[in-house]
Amino acid sequence: MAARITWCLVSLLAWRVFLGAPRVSDAADAARPNVLFIAVDDLNDWVGCLGGHPQAKTPNIDSLAARGVNFTRAYCASPVCNPSRTALMVGLRSSTTGVYSNGINRRDSQVAMSVTPLNTYFRQQGYYVAGAGKIYHGDGDQFGEWDDYAKARGGDLPAAAGASGGVGGIRFAPVDAPDENLHDYHTVSYCIEQLQRKHDKPLFLACGLHKPHMAWNVPRKYYDQFPLSSIELPKVLETDLDDVPPAGVRMAKPDGDHADILASGRWKEAVQGYLAAGAFCDATIGLLLKAFDESD
Repeated sequence: MAARITWCLVSLLAWRVFLGAPRVSDAADAARPNVLFIAVDDLNDWVGCLGGHPQAKTPNIDSLAARGVNFTRAYCASPVCNPSRTALMVGLRSSTTGVYSNGINRRDSQVAMSVTPLNTYFRQQGYYVAGAGKIYHGDGDQFGEWDDYAKARGGDLPAAAGASGGVGGIRFAPVDAPDENLHDYHTVSYCIEQLQRKHDKPLFLACGLHKPHMAWNVPRKYYDQFPLSSIELPKVLETDLDDVPPAGVRMAKPDGDHADILASGRWKEAVQGYLAAGAFCDATIGLLLKAFDESD
């Protein structure tokens, strides 16, 4: 599921280039802008500026989109996390690398290992390269060269903070815990520290956020923004899979998660959970952008 990075916030937010007048001393600095790279896992078009769902609340993402270039047609190389992220970072399709699934180790691909991934390329150009969270598939499976990478936390929430909840494979439930207890807050905090540091090299900083990947367990205050009684369900065509090849239908599993949600009568709750997870994601991006704006 994790490759619905349809809109991976690929605002390769290039400082100085997209966000204002250059503050540089020479042409060499101008040619090497600092870069803040934000990847968001499973974020679809339920974002205010993309209009995928009328109730989405993402003011910080919308503000970011308004400051730069917003690509409204973006496609991932594969509908699975590992091959999609590998393709993004090494610039090659799965049909070339052989990285087709989450269970394939990209280090076993001679093709993937023979090319220079994005982070290594920046490092070779004299950048200080740092990152946190999910850039490649899995926090603990970083690829290529980094000067520093945040240590992954063991889990998203303490056991006492709340159970996963949900229906079958669709997991959602509000939790009575502060934002600080979630892994993405830990990721953003590391990136904020990097933004506040003095660097003697240009900076490439990668921030990989998990939410709104399941489980949509986020603090209750985000659920409260979307009262269940007012939730609008997305339109779904009964004929939606009629033009999809058999292999695609098997992947979509029409008798799977969505059918289970319909049978449970909890479709509105699931939509509420995704909107809440999106709002939490937006809040963490807001913290990051505030620190970005206040940094040198």
